[in-house]
Amino acid sequence: MWEVLNKLTDFSFACIVLVDTDAPRDTQAEKHPADVVEGGSVTLKCVANGRPDPNFTWFGNENKEIGRGAEHKITLIVESQSGEYHCEATNKLGTMKSDPVNINVTCEYIIIIILQNNCFKQGDVMTLTCRVRRSNPLPHTFTWIKNKKALSEERTERYVVQSIQPEDAGDYKCSAINVRGEGTSVPFRVKVQCEFHSSFCCRDVKELMIGKKEANPQPPSP
Repeated sequence: MWEVLNKLTDFSFACIVLVDTDAPRDTQAEKHPADVVEGGSVTLKCVANGRPDPNFTWFGNENKEIGRGAEHKITLIVESQSGEYHCEATNKLGTMKSDPVNINVTCEYIIIIILQNNCFKQGDVMTLTCRVRRSNPLPHTFTWIKNKKALSEERTERYVVQSIQPEDAGDYKCSAINVRGEGTSVPFRVKVQCEFHSSFCCRDVKELMIGKKEANPQPPSP
């Protein structure tokens, strides 16, 4: 019919096809789950509008490319992988970068007790420090334990005895608590050298005769 009309009117006609095209927009990065624990996994998802459909690229810390595709999964994640991640949506008309999502990898901790030695003279000041080498987030509570019994008055990372006595000898350990749980150090044995002797440490606290005025160890016989 168009050909007949064209011959009758002596006009030329052109057919124009309009194609809907659009550069990427509304680019968003998401993470699942919201709380990420060391040793677990996290899935990153990138969404965006655009025509033709955009391709996606993922970037991690220091803007380093870590993967391609709408989804990127990190398995067996470790604390050092905490940081900001973002994606870029790209088609032939342009590129749009998402806002970053923050991954904070929480983890268990390793605890050690630090002090200058484990043998003290009676009357010395003893300071034990509960040092947490790895923890995310940091501990909010500390508990000191002596011979399997909690020292309820001490809730900080340091335990101080201003004038150590034979009864203060024994096995000490500390526990640190954060939102992920509780971790406990291995026991650390403290020995006390009594004032009647100058060269040897006292024996195990279980062998002390508390309440009697006896030197431990006994002074050498004349």
